[in-house]
Amino acid sequence: MLVHAHLNFALVFALATPFALAQTAAPAPPAPTAAAPATPPAVATAATPAADPTLGITFDTVSIRPTVPGPSHITNPLDGDGITVENSTLFEIVRWNFNKTSLRQDQLQGVPDWFYTDNYEIHAKVADSDVAAWQKIGEGGHRLVFRKMLADRFKAVWHFADIDSPIYNLVIDKRGLKIEEAKPGEASSFFKTAAKTGSCGLNLDGTVMSQTGAALTVCPAPDGYPMYVFQQQHLSSFAKGFVSRFAERPVVDKTGLTGVYNFSLEFAFDQGVDAAATGDFGPSRPSISTALQEQLGLKLEPARGPVEMMVVDHIERPSEN
Repeated sequence: MLVHAHLNFALVFALATPFALAQTAAPAPPAPTAAAPATPPAVATAATPAADPTLGITFDTVSIRPTVPGPSHITNPLDGDGITVENSTLFEIVRWNFNKTSLRQDQLQGVPDWFYTDNYEIHAKVADSDVAAWQKIGEGGHRLVFRKMLADRFKAVWHFADIDSPIYNLVIDKRGLKIEEAKPGEASSFFKTAAKTGSCGLNLDGTVMSQTGAALTVCPAPDGYPMYVFQQQHLSSFAKGFVSRFAERPVVDKTGLTGVYNFSLEFAFDQGVDAAATGDFGPSRPSISTALQEQLGLKLEPARGPVEMMVVDHIERPSEN
């Protein structure tokens, strides 16, 4: 991933006063003598290179094999010795690896069809001598080590660029907001449902939903189809990380609201980048745009803005094990 740094330089100008401008220039200082040698010019010091967040670690063993389509699972235990990928396309792998879960297909350029259709099972482990260092570098370091493997085995070369494109702004509907700001630490009311039925209260990865802090889970709705339940949710992350997955364009929060909210959302899942994964759930339900207005008091307004594009310059099917 290329990081584009923009450096701001502060330019300081000494502005002479009218009085100073009227003065005669002072004589130049005498040249240095043997008794007073000239000060040697300063020697530029090379900048200290940035520390390698991967500590130089690479995987010791990597097994990649094609597999049948199925639910995508990527396991990266912080106290483990590697990463396991199951039933995942390269599109799903890239979204995880760059921590861009809202990345849409229309935000990628230069990818072949198999990028979205070939499913892989990957087992990547570090050497026993690197396990302690692997556990030290944390999740971010793990993703970078895995990225090295993608470059090696898939011959992947990519860069990111912002382009002006159609987007949606998420705004408050003219009829008013229909959700209330959550109190600090307030748990979602749907935990009451979980206690009674045992069918709600799990995170999307299958772990038990915490009753404190931000969380997202799926619960059965009265119509038999799933509904999403949000707890302690910032609307900025809701717009970018969730609504963008199902709307036709990337979504930017323009509500001006800075609090967190507990709410649920029911809509037809027959649209967006995750349609194939979620299935045609709730065909009689409203679209996500209508659901946002009717259930939350929010609205999607067409606009234009910078959209981050991932440009794949080169990629190949993985090399043999």
